[in-house]
Formats: sequence, structure tokens, C-alpha cells
Amino acid sequence: MRLTITILLWFFTVVVIAAPVYKWTDSSGVTHYTQEPPSQGNAQTIVPQVIPGVGPERARDILEGLRKDAAAGNAARIKDQEQQAKLKAEREEREARARRCQEARANLEGLHYSPRVAVKDAQGEYRRIDDDERASLTKRAEALIQKECK
Repeated sequence: MRLTITILLWFFTVVVIAAPVYKWTDSSGVTHYTQEPPSQGNAQTIVPQVIPGVGPERARDILEGLRKDAAAGNAARIKDQEQQAKLKAEREEREARARRCQEARANLEGLHYSPRVAVKDAQGEYRRIDDDERASLTKRAEALIQKECK
């Protein structure tokens, strides 16, 4: 009788350990390990290897370890994505500054070397600027060059 109970207990322990684990990735790119398949999407079924003498508690510890490893991998992936976004934003800002610098230099050159400068007014009509407005636009272009052309 004891032998039968021992065999049954060992069998149920093996069944618990051999229960499938589902690995799946959600729409945000986060990898999950669960004992139940997701309601939507495809999941990879992982059947843990049966290790004789390992009880259900140890099997849960192994599963929890898999979950922690997945969480650490997801955290690293998220950190990498944030770093890539930061680098992209910095590159775009450098490119925008270079464009503003180039435009300010071209405007300043036009103000210095063109005898007559015209600007478009609010109605879309072109009008010539006077000396005071030329001086004001020159100062503004020089300030913009100081700021953007570093």
C-alpha cells in the first residue's frame, strides 16, 4: 500500500513538473511566461524537462526564475529603446540647429550684400525694408548665429 501511494505521489509530482509553460509576447513587445495560454495570439509551448526528485515547490521556483529572467530581458529592451529614442532626438535637434544656422547665415549675407531687401508682409505682398528694419534684422540674424552655430 505504501508503495502504491509513493508511486502515485511521484507520478503527480512528475505531472505537475511536466505541465506546459507558455511563452508569449504581447503587443508592447513584453515577453511573458505563464501556465495558461494567452486569450489571443500565438504562444510557444515549453514543456520543462522532468527531473526526478524535484517537487512542485522547486518547479515553481524554476518557473519564477524564468519569469524574472524574462522581466530582466524586457527591462533591458525597454532601456535600450529609450536610449535609442534619446539618441534620435539629439540627432534631430543637431540637424535642426544646423539648418537654422545655415538659414541665419544666408539671411545675414543677404542683409549685408543686397542693396535692396524686400520682405513679405501679412497680406502676402512684398515691401522694401528701411535702414532701421535692416539693422534690426541684422541684429536678430547675428543673435541667431551666436545661438545656433556652435
